[in-house]
Amino acid sequence: MTSRRVALIVFLAASIQAQPLDVPPSAAQLREWIDDKCVSSGKHVGIDYPSALERAIRREPAGLAELFRYTVSGDLDGEAGEAHSAILFGLLQRWGDRRFAHVLRAQKLRIRKAVIDTIPIPPGSRLKFPLTYDTLRWLISFSLGAVMTLQDWSNLAQVVGALAVVVSLFYVGFQIKRNTSAVRSATAQAVHDNYADWYMNLMGDAELNRIAIKGLKDYSSLDETERAQFIETFMAFLSFSQNAFYQWRAKALSPPLWVAWELLSLNLLCSPGGKELWNERGYIFGNEFRDYVEKVIMTKKPHPEARPLGVLKIG
Repeated sequence: MTSRRVALIVFLAASIQAQPLDVPPSAAQLREWIDDKCVSSGKHVGIDYPSALERAIRREPAGLAELFRYTVSGDLDGEAGEAHSAILFGLLQRWGDRRFAHVLRAQKLRIRKAVIDTIPIPPGSRLKFPLTYDTLRWLISFSLGAVMTLQDWSNLAQVVGALAVVVSLFYVGFQIKRNTSAVRSATAQAVHDNYADWYMNLMGDAELNRIAIKGLKDYSSLDETERAQFIETFMAFLSFSQNAFYQWRAKALSPPLWVAWELLSLNLLCSPGGKELWNERGYIFGNEFRDYVEKVIMTKKPHPEARPLGVLKIG
């Protein structure tokens, strides 16, 4: 029995006991669970399974949507099916109910039903992931002609509402398929959530705020511990900016939204400490993003009212 097979059995057994609901699998575990049949079967239907998983691990809606599509077009027999099922549940844990369900609702009906039928239902998971599993309950009730509850009608209204939004966008002029529109919306939300979480974490820590302001003014004035915290904080910010950049380049993030993230990056990188941090750590990022930062963002003149964190005037 292979180590991958053992890992899957342990994972699914633990799921039945409801132990891992609050402990998502690591990225390394998800990669280990990939079955060779998933890879070969995916190639036959035009899906790069490892690449799709990597993107899903990075919380890119397009990667998760690819794995959803594999559920109806790939091989789900034997270990391949168990592996794919475990991976989907692990991603549900990592993404969280709201984000996972948001991308799932954007898929065609047959894909949604296949995904929901494939995901395990360990004890307690319905309470932990109500949006995802309520979709399963509604589909079963509706397809069997059972009497629908008020909650079922509410779920149906949400689906109808989502479809109405897609149709309205189509007639307004976007001229894109419903699935593409929903993926772009989910991407924008994911990028926004990254920035919002970053700011909220900084806001709730007075000491970290002090270090951030001090470092933006004079990077060299930070002591060893302060510098480590400053680097950790703003490398996270720049990583989120890089993700937004590649989403924008892939046309998954609209240009107006990217402009806002670009201005935020500009404010940071035009501060004295931001410039020093980039000179020291910029090599870590992708070539395209690094070139764009150095040849476009850092060559622009900051807005006259630009103040990183609202305290340091750079314009």
